[in-house]
Amino acid sequence: LHTELEEKLNEKSQIEINYQENAKKRQISEFMNKNEKVYGFLYELITPLQKKLELPIKVSLLKYLNYLVVEDSVTALAVSEFLKGKDISCDVLVLENVPKSDNYEAIRLKLGGLGNLVIDLIDCKKKGLKNAINYFLKNMVFCADTNNIEHLRKEGFYTVITMDGTVYKKSSIVGGHYKNLQQYSFNYASYANASVHETSKQIAKEIEQINTRIKEIEK
Repeated sequence: LHTELEEKLNEKSQIEINYQENAKKRQISEFMNKNEKVYGFLYELITPLQKKLELPIKVSLLKYLNYLVVEDSVTALAVSEFLKGKDISCDVLVLENVPKSDNYEAIRLKLGGLGNLVIDLIDCKKKGLKNAINYFLKNMVFCADTNNIEHLRKEGFYTVITMDGTVYKKSSIVGGHYKNLQQYSFNYASYANASVHETSKQIAKEIEQINTRIKEIEK
């Protein structure tokens, strides 16, 4: 029962966190409708070329997926004032401020058939966004065959990500269980307040019932 109670409390807490997060995003969405130079969150503006590539792409951009993308510094200032007024914390990516990336053709030729630049596996829906992602990822390579990783390192490619989201760096390997990745494909515009409240109420009722049973057993 104690395990069941802990699971229900965690579930209720996650629902409340998700609700607060999506309430924040709905407010930002309303501001976006008034300013055409506010494009949305990064994860809303990119699409993997294949569904199976979703995990490695999300992991490779994990630090940046929640960035709010805007066109220029003037728009960024307006967004900052809006966020401050609403007491909302949010990182802003200003496209005009991102340095231009290098030409990647030579890098692609060097890769040959060993892997793909991660940026080549992403469809960007806004002009200038590919340049920003290039800047974030630099020379990160996606490698479907882990047998090629050593060959890639010999060619000077030291940051490699595999299909399961494991990242191989020059002196370390980072991988394992990634939490909350589903939120980055979530359509908050259609998020139903009523259903969230009903689910939260139902879980609260179940928690109360479990607590009652625990007290009866202890008695």
